[in-house]
Amino acid sequence: MVDLDKQQPETPENPNSGSLKDYQTTGFKSKKRRVLIIWLRVIALMFAAFFFLSKCAMSKSDAKIAIMESCIKNVPFSPQWQNALKVRNLVDGGEHMAADYCVCMWNDPLQKLGVKQIQSFAKISQEEQLNLLGGKDAFIQRDKMCMDKLVK
Repeated sequence: MVDLDKQQPETPENPNSGSLKDYQTTGFKSKKRRVLIIWLRVIALMFAAFFFLSKCAMSKSDAKIAIMESCIKNVPFSPQWQNALKVRNLVDGGEHMAADYCVCMWNDPLQKLGVKQIQSFAKISQEEQLNLLGGKDAFIQRDKMCMDKLVK
């Protein structure tokens, strides 16, 4: 049996585990990292879509529609999506709410890309792809903005 008196609790007050500020900062960083990892997965799926789009030689508008449809089908199943809705006290409105979100997230970044950029999108590295979409910070900011638009 384990002697509970000898164990040190994992609390921010414990000098061995760091200060309260370090504890809060670590929590924020891990949450931000989780969000980024989830979006990198979504982006990777989009890159795969771009690869196949470049092989099919779709037009820019067809490519945008295909990407947004993919987003609409996949976003409602993301745990991050469900958590974001709970935080904002929203009830999942199904595909309609996901459609509003996906159009907000993808319309502007995809509009800025040229036809050749869309066609070569799958051939460049993930970091270059993320930069074409505005960068990590812009992507996270756009996510927050689009979620806030759903509340209104």
